[in-house]
Amino acid sequence: MADDEDNCPAVANADQTDFDEDGLGDACDDDRDADEVPNAKDNCPDLPNGDQADTNGDGIGDACQDLEVDDPAGADARADAGGSCTTSASPASANVPVIAGLALAVAALRRRRRGAASAR
Repeated sequence: MADDEDNCPAVANADQTDFDEDGLGDACDDDRDADEVPNAKDNCPDLPNGDQADTNGDGIGDACQDLEVDDPAGADARADAGGSCTTSASPASANVPVIAGLALAVAALRRRRRGAASAR
């Protein structure tokens, strides 16, 4: 890939992943979820959570912990992206089905977009 088309020319990133769609590849992005908290300090670097809420104090943001336990595809996607989110149940997870559904829909749209871009 030519450097002028590469969203992170200084670091190898063949998949050109850009989670927050800011034009900077995740491999080079200091804040890949665009929540204004640098990845190094973000307790949930793959899901926006600017408030960094961590109700149980375990160092993993509530935004990551509120994902359903039976979401193996989501867990794989986060692990593949280098994320530190875990999949554990939480009593505060009443909106988990909605959040998980939205996350899966976004992932599907991104895959579709990447496929369309590859076909060009």
